[in-house]
Amino acid sequence: MNNNNLIYSFFLNKNINKNKIFSIIKESVLFILNNKYKKNIKIKFKKGKIKIYKKVLIANDKIKSNYKKGDYINKNITLKRKILIKIIKQIYKKIDFILNNIKYKYYKNKIGQLIKVKVKNIVNNLLILNDKYNNELYYKIDNNYINKNYFKINNYYNFLVLKVFYNKYINKIKIILSRKDKLFIKEIFKLEVPEILEGIIKIKKIIIIPDKKYKIIVYSKNKMINAIGACLGVKKSRLNNILKEFKYNKEKIDIIEYKNKKNR
Repeated sequence: MNNNNLIYSFFLNKNINKNKIFSIIKESVLFILNNKYKKNIKIKFKKGKIKIYKKVLIANDKIKSNYKKGDYINKNITLKRKILIKIIKQIYKKIDFILNNIKYKYYKNKIGQLIKVKVKNIVNNLLILNDKYNNELYYKIDNNYINKNYFKINNYYNFLVLKVFYNKYINKIKIILSRKDKLFIKEIFKLEVPEILEGIIKIKKIIIIPDKKYKIIVYSKNKMINAIGACLGVKKSRLNNILKEFKYNKEKIDIIEYKNKKNR
């Protein structure tokens, strides 16, 4: 494989439209080479290969072809490694910008929702996570709240997308995940209690008493459905599934019926 083809091979596994990759490669090649060749650059893509030419003016009549003095011909350019590295860096810069923009829009729409991600690695108190699109995310474990031994590499866990920030000027994205926010607790209840997801049962309030318990205050909009019974499930099956999400500490969950019917 020559140097020109090497550029294309780096990006075959990127989750970006092939035509868009071609466009990025072309823009990057022109950006790096234009000054050197005074914009007389031509790029062709064929069967996964890249051909780069420069326009050369025929200055004499000694060329054995149908061309004559004053005509232009395309001369193939073989890139030196130094130039190749510059082009690849430029391509990476453009692709990273596109991928971060896609990632930002995706997670901005996920704010307030649960995502299930895999623990890729654990470094001290930092979880390195992978989502379903192979995006790398991070979560710092609060030792006062979560025992890090709860998390196992290659296992999947629920996290709440709390906030998302994107600085387009330095192309940096920051996604803040949570497992202790009240909204996280509410979303976990939605997973296990369909009546909450459907809006039949409402969570009026969540009270967190650190190191002791959560108090979940609920009421039913349907008089035929018992709010506490629906949250507990048959033989407390729903509550037990919810407690699995919080087994890294000894906190308990109390489900309390909301009594003030006037404010429903």
